[in-house]
Amino acid sequence: MKVSAVYTVEAAWVMAICIGIVMASILFTFHIYEETLLELQATTKTVTDGATRFRQVQLAEELVDTIKQKEN
Repeated sequence: MKVSAVYTVEAAWVMAICIGIVMASILFTFHIYEETLLELQATTKTVTDGATRFRQVQLAEELVDTIKQKEN
């Protein structure tokens, strides 16, 4: 069976467009992933902030206990 060269050229264009769409989708996915990481880093507290907050709460509890003992 003999295939005309026109179909080969059309198939090359279709494949190029399909591969371009797939690559654009992959790049867009990485872009969204990076934006999500940056947004999470901007909105969530770091581990050191959590540890600092825990120490502050512990210190406040100790101070309250000390004040209660002095009152008694």
